[in-house]
Amino acid sequence: MSDTNSLVPTEKNIAILGNGQSREIFERIENFKPDITIGCNIPQEGIKLDFTACVDAFAVSRAFRANMPHYYRLERGDFKLVLGGRAREGIKGVKAEPGGKETLLEFFKRMQYIHCVIPLFEDAKTIGQRYFSSGHLAFLFACRDYPDSNIHMFGFDSFFTGSASSYTHYSIRRPNDPSPIERVSKKYTYKRPTDTVNSWQWVWKKFWDSEFNTAKSINIYGYDGDPDISYHHEKIRCHFHEKLPAK
Repeated sequence: MSDTNSLVPTEKNIAILGNGQSREIFERIENFKPDITIGCNIPQEGIKLDFTACVDAFAVSRAFRANMPHYYRLERGDFKLVLGGRAREGIKGVKAEPGGKETLLEFFKRMQYIHCVIPLFEDAKTIGQRYFSSGHLAFLFACRDYPDSNIHMFGFDSFFTGSASSYTHYSIRRPNDPSPIERVSKKYTYKRPTDTVNSWQWVWKKFWDSEFNTAKSINIYGYDGDPDISYHHEKIRCHFHEKLPAK
């Protein structure tokens, strides 16, 4: 993991863009210009990012291999990758090009696309690394590399409603996914099992006595009418905005 700034307070505004529907609030806040913007897995088009955090090797390979939908954004230097340990291990066995000799990890290193790799989260091993999400990774990276900053989190709907709907699920296609037409019609309605959301929340709670305390403030954005989150940490503030009609 990069530790360049690990001991230097920064007092920056860090925006983390999750993949839930409420991430659109980020674009509606007037005069909010974060110092650092971090995406999660498949980054949103049209928004300038500094990094995107990836925990899933499948998502990385389907999005960022040469000729894949988002590779051009790496190629032109739009952002750097922050990889979780699970993603790094997974892409060791993926070829950068079909039939080629170079692995995707070797290619990324040679092209200097990786900003840092954060090792596997030890406590999450007790419930499985699949419950350590890209949102967790982005938050962990922000806390460790930019301590004493104001962290602003958008698109983390599972905090409020328990919804685990994700843009990433619809921007890459796994073998058993619905057809592209079905995926578009069901956008933001895909539901993961309740135990997944509960396990995500368990990981957030593990951050209470460690990572939360390195941040100056933690600001989570949701919609008017959303229930307040169940976390009661002195640094967390919830901000609710009007939910606009679907376009």
